[in-house]
Amino acid sequence: MRTKMRLWTMPGEGVYGEMFFAALESAIFFEKDRERLIETGMKHIPGDCRTALALRDLLRWHREGKDWKEARELVLEHHGDDNFTDAPQNIAFTILGWLYGESFEDALLKTVNCGYDTDCTAATLGAILGMLLGPEGLPDRWVRPVGRRVVVSPPIKGFPAPKDLEELTRRTIRMGKQILAYWDSGILIHPDMPTSWRRPEISDNTVKELWDREVAVNRYLLPQGTSHCPEAELEVGFGQEGPAIGAGQRKTLHAILTNRSTVSLSGSLALELPEGWKGSGAMEISLQPGESVRWDREIRAASFAAASYELAFRWIRHHDRSVWASQRVPFTLVNAPKWTIAGPDGDEEQEVFFPGNRLDWDNALETRKDGIYRARTTLYNPSERKVRLIAASGSPITLKLNGQAVIACKQTMEFMPAYHRAPKEQWVEFNLPAGMHGVEVEALKNGCPLQVYVLTVAVRETLAPGPYYYYTDILWGN
Repeated sequence: MRTKMRLWTMPGEGVYGEMFFAALESAIFFEKDRERLIETGMKHIPGDCRTALALRDLLRWHREGKDWKEARELVLEHHGDDNFTDAPQNIAFTILGWLYGESFEDALLKTVNCGYDTDCTAATLGAILGMLLGPEGLPDRWVRPVGRRVVVSPPIKGFPAPKDLEELTRRTIRMGKQILAYWDSGILIHPDMPTSWRRPEISDNTVKELWDREVAVNRYLLPQGTSHCPEAELEVGFGQEGPAIGAGQRKTLHAILTNRSTVSLSGSLALELPEGWKGSGAMEISLQPGESVRWDREIRAASFAAASYELAFRWIRHHDRSVWASQRVPFTLVNAPKWTIAGPDGDEEQEVFFPGNRLDWDNALETRKDGIYRARTTLYNPSERKVRLIAASGSPITLKLNGQAVIACKQTMEFMPAYHRAPKEQWVEFNLPAGMHGVEVEALKNGCPLQVYVLTVAVRETLAPGPYYYYTDILWGN
């Protein structure tokens, strides 16, 4: 089975798509009716998310008698996105092929002919139909060319791939038994018995708790490695900008410690920082069972940048005024590049930190006006290497390196957020010398949202680990 859905989309939607398909495919072991399977999947995602809205409309258009091409156009009109990997439209295309397909082959072809992220949509629908029909129900002309070999992508190295489908099946069953036993699930797997699940159904509240979880929060059960009956739970929140911080930048971390035990807990929670940082400290804590305490701590990074930084919270539990146990919970922040930006109004330049590769002028300058937007920064390359420099944009864009224009895309292009598939007008490959380099970007906003990502990746031909991987040791905005 191969299920695949990329997450380059609006926050949450890619996750909701995986939750939808995970619930649907799990239910296939107990249910074969298509409508009830789709309904099961939709119960596990928020009813107001884009994925659910697209699926609900698609089902209605199908009931109204729209043909598959009309349904495709309506999906694009009401739920489409220029980003070909956008999850909601691709999830709808996956289900469209299932609804309108008259056979295994016809369903897959209709899904693929909807276009966009076709390797994902076809793989996902193929997995669903394969689970429903079994190998005996699949057309021989589709099965025979594939055979029983297992082939992994060339960039995947150091993985002992199974040699054939039988070995993959044995491994999967063995791992499944271990997981089910570990979680005391009540599911029985035996070759002479039908699958049995004695456990009561999961409540809706259990699923809905996942919908409301913040994306930029890490959760740890203590002691670390615990899965059942933890002593405590530690949540580390990074704020709206996520786990990124620039050189010399201030940031507030949010820690919530919850007593998950049946006895009172007392001790201290301390924050450990890298050398040269400010904001470390400790907080004395006393918690009754089920009680939580929140600690907001402002930190300031050192003036020099690195690709990543290791921090840690340390929970020291006391018993009878003595140290009972000390648990260190490390976590990582990544570098947020500093850019100097200006908008179309000709205002003075501003220095901002962007927590990633996107140049988010709109929010930083609080303007949506059309015109030319500018940004400049530095790039530090620790060693000479051949790189692919990408300036992905849905609008005309120019990028200068050390004062020389190396990317000059004068057209309004289809936005393509993929290392390996960026339009040729928006990338360049060359040998980048070691040292510091100046970078200047100009983008024209002409009625469409301004989406610009600037980044350095490896080229296609590499020794290891594979093509187009991101260079984390090249520092932007150092």
